[in-house]
Amino acid sequence: MSDELQQKLSGLPTKSGVYQFKNEHGEIIYVGKAKSLRNRVRQYFQKSRPVDAKTKALVKHIVDVEVVVTDSNIEALILENTLIKENSPKYNILLKDDKTFPYIRVTNEPYPRIFSTRTIVRDGSKYFGPYTSSGEMKYMLKTIRSMLPIRSCDYVINQEVIDAQKIQVCLDFQIGNCLGPCEGRISQDEYREFIDHAVNVLKGKSRYLEDLLQQRMMELAAEQKFEQAAQLKSRWQALRKFNAKQKVVSTDPIDRDMMSLARTDSDACVVIF
Repeated sequence: MSDELQQKLSGLPTKSGVYQFKNEHGEIIYVGKAKSLRNRVRQYFQKSRPVDAKTKALVKHIVDVEVVVTDSNIEALILENTLIKENSPKYNILLKDDKTFPYIRVTNEPYPRIFSTRTIVRDGSKYFGPYTSSGEMKYMLKTIRSMLPIRSCDYVINQEVIDAQKIQVCLDFQIGNCLGPCEGRISQDEYREFIDHAVNVLKGKSRYLEDLLQQRMMELAAEQKFEQAAQLKSRWQALRKFNAKQKVVSTDPIDRDMMSLARTDSDACVVIF
């Protein structure tokens, strides 16, 4: 081990994040995540620790290490997945396939749809995520649709389709879950207001929907419909939990150079992504 690598190991932070091992050619050969970067990375170089053949081969080729500190373990998980898919490190076996964490997509249409997807399409649609829990994400979509009359069908709906009367309202319209944009029963501007509310929820600005849920809970409780009120309470709690943000991945097709500067009286460090 070189003196430079030893110095880096001794100065690693104890926070959560992602580490990248590099070989003598500067190539990334392994990416991993850790709750404590210092403890996890230094474990690779402890002779007393039992390791498998793959790890032994990996350690022999480690010349340098770079770390990225994150604010949470979830951010570290997402960043690890992103870096492995981007660099395909030799000693990473998992997460190399084309599967990724799901996003929520708001389509760029006259009457937009909102649904989950694992594919990014550059057509002006908005994407939120990725989300590490698909179950919580699906529950949130269900909550949004139960409170806002957003269509769930896959039809392409525009003025030409409406004028030609190609589509008729479905059961969702009959039970009040949709306002019938397929037959022009709601204008684009009115429908967009509901989409804007949903987008605000996905951005973490969920006060409107929270107030709506609380108001409905109180109405149900006053009517002694306690079971239905309890269901709305569960949705309200899920909404608050869902709004925990991560800031690792951006889906817009823009290349960026990001710089960070930290300094003391006599020393300075600049990091460039």
